[in-house]
Amino acid sequence: MAKEMQEVFKNNNKSREFQAHSAKVHSVAWSCDGKRLASGSFDKTASVFVLEKDRLTKENNYRGHGDSVDQLCWHPTNPDLFVTASGDKTIRIWDVRTTKCMATVSTKAEKEY
Repeated sequence: MAKEMQEVFKNNNKSREFQAHSAKVHSVAWSCDGKRLASGSFDKTASVFVLEKDRLTKENNYRGHGDSVDQLCWHPTNPDLFVTASGDKTIRIWDVRTTKCMATVSTKAEKEY
C-alpha cells in the first residue's frame, strides 16, 4: 500500500491542506494498512483521516487529553488502534471503530531542576 501511495503523490504532484486542528500539529502517522492518517496537536486533540482511492477525508476527532498531544503511533498490526502521548503525562489508547479511549496510562513527570 505504501508503494501505491508514493505513486499517487508522485504522479499527481499535488498537495492539499486539511483543517483539523486549531493549533500546531506535533505528530502524524499512517496506520499499518495505509488507509488512515492520524495527527496530534497542541490543541489537545488527535484527528484521524481515512484514505479512499485518492481522497483523504476527516473521519473523527479524539478528545480527552488535558494538554498537547505530543506524539502518536499506530499499532504495528492492528489498523484500528493508535496511541497518543500528551503533556498531561498520560498515554491514551484509542479505537477508531468505537471512537473512544480504551485505556489511559499515567506516567511519571519529568524531573525539573
